[in-house]
Amino acid sequence: MYYYVEGNAVSGKTQVRPIAAPAGYWKFNVLLNTSITTLAENHASITAVYPNPSRGITCIETTLPNEAKVRVSVKNILGEVVEEIFNGVASGDKKFFANTSDYPDGVYFVQVVYGEQVVNRKFVVGF
Repeated sequence: MYYYVEGNAVSGKTQVRPIAAPAGYWKFNVLLNTSITTLAENHASITAVYPNPSRGITCIETTLPNEAKVRVSVKNILGEVVEEIFNGVASGDKKFFANTSDYPDGVYFVQVVYGEQVVNRKFVVGF
């Protein structure tokens, strides 16, 4: 059994570390919801964006449960479309690719519009 200790440094950094509980009787109060939730079967998701940070070809892995109209785009921090990667009909586990070698360094968002759903995932270029 483990319990977790949280520490805050003067610099503002926070770390949480597991510590093995010694043998004996212990009583714990659970402070967080520990249940596991799953997405509904008809929800799209961005399962991965890598490498992150990126400088070149970036892979965007998605799960699109049913065939539907899909638009995949990259937006900058201001919400402006930098590149539209895909606009068509797709389904299943798909990989899309963006060439970020010409993007200025910064924070970007992959946006997947799947039917009426909108899913976003942050990634970084450069740094």
